Amino acid sequence: MQLTIQLDHFPIEHKTTITTTMAGFVNRENRVPHYQRLFQEGAKHGVRQWNQTPRSKVLLYPYYVMLFGGFAGSMYMMSRMVLGHKTWFGKE
Repeated sequence: MQLTIQLDHFPIEHKTTITTTMAGFVNRENRVPHYQRLFQEGAKHGVRQWNQTPRSKVLLYPYYVMLFGGFAGSMYMMSRMVLGHKTWFGKE
């Protein structure tokens, strides 16, 4: 499938024809109605939007581990620095 655009509103010496193929077009099933139904039903049950799809747990749990692990590590080291220790372990 090709899309051809004729640009006629420019002067004669600048007339150009742009021909392009539809890059990224894949002939497959339209999943929009499926996801629309999924998100609308989840909203009725009080489920957050980012937690409704089957892939959500795969993506969110590592994110939560990094987020709260980084926060816990920062708080741990801040409290050690207040006490005068500049390393993760030991008295130094």
